[in-house]
Amino acid sequence: MRVLLTFTVVFGLSLSLWGCAQTPRTLRVLQTSDVHGYYGAPEGEGPHAGTGGLRQLASLIEEERAARDAVLLVDSGDMWSGTQLSDRNEGALGVLAFNALGYAAAALGNHEFDYGPVGPRREGGRDPFGSLKKRLAEASFPVLAANLLDRSTKALPQWTNLRSSVVVEAGGFKIGIVGVITEDTPAITFPHVGDQLIFTDATEAVIREAGLLREQQVDLVFVLAHIGGECDEFEDPDDLSSCDQESPVFQLVRGLPEKLVDVVFGGHTHRPVAHRVDGVVVVQPGKYGRAVSVLDIKDTGDARPAITVHPPRSVTAAVATPLSQEIDQILTAEEKAVFKVRSEELGARLVRPLHRELETGGRLGSFLCDVLRGHYPDREICILNTGGLRAPLTEGPLTYGQIYDVMPFGNRPAFMDLTGAELKQILRISSSGAHGPPQLSGLKLTIDRARDACPTRDRDRDGDVSKSDRDRVKSLTLTDGSPIEDDRIYKIVTSSFLAYGGDSWRPILKRVPAERIQVLTKDLPMRDIVASWLRKERPVLDSPHLPVAPDTRVQIIGDEPDVRCGP
Repeated sequence: MRVLLTFTVVFGLSLSLWGCAQTPRTLRVLQTSDVHGYYGAPEGEGPHAGTGGLRQLASLIEEERAARDAVLLVDSGDMWSGTQLSDRNEGALGVLAFNALGYAAAALGNHEFDYGPVGPRREGGRDPFGSLKKRLAEASFPVLAANLLDRSTKALPQWTNLRSSVVVEAGGFKIGIVGVITEDTPAITFPHVGDQLIFTDATEAVIREAGLLREQQVDLVFVLAHIGGECDEFEDPDDLSSCDQESPVFQLVRGLPEKLVDVVFGGHTHRPVAHRVDGVVVVQPGKYGRAVSVLDIKDTGDARPAITVHPPRSVTAAVATPLSQEIDQILTAEEKAVFKVRSEELGARLVRPLHRELETGGRLGSFLCDVLRGHYPDREICILNTGGLRAPLTEGPLTYGQIYDVMPFGNRPAFMDLTGAELKQILRISSSGAHGPPQLSGLKLTIDRARDACPTRDRDRDGDVSKSDRDRVKSLTLTDGSPIEDDRIYKIVTSSFLAYGGDSWRPILKRVPAERIQVLTKDLPMRDIVASWLRKERPVLDSPHLPVAPDTRVQIIGDEPDVRCGP
């Protein structure tokens, strides 16, 4: 670890010395977000295949630091969870990598809560935040979450390296940095998180902390927000016409007093932003280390430094830099162990790719649901969440690694026995537009997007949209066209994440008797059930093994309004 400590000391010294220089102050700021434990480039297809990951990021960051006197590196959360390699050590390698790259600060993301207690045998007790606390203690940079409170103390959890804000010096500037996490975290993670922690209003937390930082006479206030947006065009940062202006990060900015915050670094939505909103710079790089946000800050002699916004800078597939000799030795050994498992061919072959369908019901989710229903033949319905499917399946022989990438979070299967009325409420929430359409087997669902233009506005703090008068579900039947009967019990297989109340299901499920919900903790993770079926059946995956295209289980009709909902 001596190499990493030396790096950190030298980095800090360089920033301090720059603060004493008499030349005009300048600073380049780089931001990553939603790296999700990718050390190498993600597999798959499309224009981004072969790009991304911490090794390629390291090359870009090294290039930037060699070309400039001062570079500040920050991250907006979801750092370590999401790959098989990272899962082997619960993000420990990711912390080493982030330390080596010299991050100044990072925001806490919702996926930082994925690992629960430490280790597979729960070494060190059964603390549900044990693994997260261990990673925080290992980090050489502060992790920020100003809107996170311990439910028992109503204060920030007293975890090593967890802070509301921090002040750093870089390029001669004194910079205050606030961190916030999405308020939806209780709805998209495990139930113990919401039971023990409170996620308060992010805008209010930023106003409070930024005010305290301004009292310390900082030159700039940055917000690291695991709260996102999306835009399609980046030529003009003041042109917001390609942006989703209803997105949470834009709403956060529009709730801030004028001139309180200079830059908001977003995350969570995996989409890029490089714009100005009401005078505040808002940037977001995307996902998996495929790009960084880039800002230039210059002291012009005015009261506030000038900020130049650049389009997100993509990494290239041609370059990769060792993170450190020590880390790369560990990483190489881990990669060899993981490669043996990932490269196993399952004996099945895919005739045509199966893509994730984030805007409509897709054949990939339908296929996975069909496999789960076949594994549990007494289950007449399967429901999966679109957000739990993280990669496509490409044409050709299927490997275990591909199945892992599709379902990386280790969810176990779960049974729910729901009345027809409860099922309708569940599908109403899943069709609201907040988390993408559901993936189904045994049901036919028609969603009318025109019926509900602003689902996020209708949700309460717990994520419940059921109290809204607006309902996107136009029709819901069994596959054979039979109507859903309110009083009948339907046997459903789903994921542990959803059965625990994820994706805003909790407001409905907490009213369901506990004996009607069962998480199958002793069964294999869902990805391993799918892999076992492929090993046994060894199919050539084409019709009749796959749902017909286009998949008719979820139909999306109606157009979103031309004008997006306002704040």
